[in-house]
Amino acid sequence: MYRLIGLEDNVMLMRHGSSLSSNTYLIECSKTSELVIIDPGLPDTLSLYVRELGSKYKRLHVIHTHMHYDHIASTQAIKDIFERNVVVYHHIAERTFLESGDSLTTLATRFKAVLKPIKVDRILIEGTLNIGGEEFKVIHTPGHTIGSVCILYRDIIFTGDTLFHDGSPGRYDLPTGDRTLLRESLLKLLNLDAKVIAPGHGGPAETDFKGLVEGSLLRLGYF
Repeated sequence: MYRLIGLEDNVMLMRHGSSLSSNTYLIECSKTSELVIIDPGLPDTLSLYVRELGSKYKRLHVIHTHMHYDHIASTQAIKDIFERNVVVYHHIAERTFLESGDSLTTLATRFKAVLKPIKVDRILIEGTLNIGGEEFKVIHTPGHTIGSVCILYRDIIFTGDTLFHDGSPGRYDLPTGDRTLLRESLLKLLNLDAKVIAPGHGGPAETDFKGLVEGSLLRLGYF
């Protein structure tokens, strides 16, 4: 079973029943009856999309923080269910891995699964993304994977597996990971005006974000 936890008036964390899944974050664009889904995770929550979200919102915008299976496994099923009402966003550096159904690089094989090819509708690059009257800042943060991104929305930063709430940096020993790139990415995050970290695993937390990033760099042996 999933659990919904409110972070702000229009932002929710969806906890999956499976401990293997990433966190999923839901951001309501009330002006346009659209919903942003950051990392839909494993397919144990598909019933939520079918019974509630699909009928409530006229369009679902699925944004991936990176290509690992525990973050993206539900995406194609959501697209199959709602067809043209779903828009998928992914960083350009990883597009081919999704669209070719690369089960090795996306780690699907580690979950004893096969990745069904996912059509990327809109390419993510670093900059500002506007959806349903809401503004999101996309920061390209390679290191955990080559196309990892963090998403800043108001004072919440969705960090995927680049940085966790306890200051731990993401792994860099998986396909396309790179320790030097991870360090450079963390340096990019130092001066962001964020008050809440919403990572891909573990809990979100109010934090001294700059201090958290500095601690992460120390753990990597830098700074």
